Amino acid sequence: MSDLTAEQIEELSRKSKCDEIIVGIEVRQLCNMARELIELRAKVGAEQWVDLNLNESVRYKLTDLGKQIHRRHYDELNEFVIKRGGKMPHEYSAPKVDENGWSTEQLWCLFKDYGPSIHLGCHAPFETTIQVKMRQTSEKAG
Repeated sequence: MSDLTAEQIEELSRKSKCDEIIVGIEVRQLCNMARELIELRAKVGAEQWVDLNLNESVRYKLTDLGKQIHRRHYDELNEFVIKRGGKMPHEYSAPKVDENGWSTEQLWCLFKDYGPSIHLGCHAPFETTIQVKMRQTSEKAG
């Protein structure tokens, strides 16, 4: 049934007695469920490229190493400012973390701050899965 097209399912539903009940489920409901499954597969089943702007916000979870790197960047910046006669702007502030451990910032910032620490076989500064909020568009990516 899953290899049938929506048109084939529609034809089957017209040929069957859609008002009969089979094992407590109407044939029309089964046909509609199969049609919805085919439509859903068409939407999410195919692999496709999507555009991702470096200014998009991403969610990530820092590891202990990532937290150390973040702190070190802050300390280095303050040292740079103080050597040039500036004052330490404020106390260290770790990235904000939500109730599930996720932090959010722009993708380019994640690359800038942690990219130099990422290489084959490294201890990752953040968990290897990050999240990007995707928007639905009417255009198909190619």
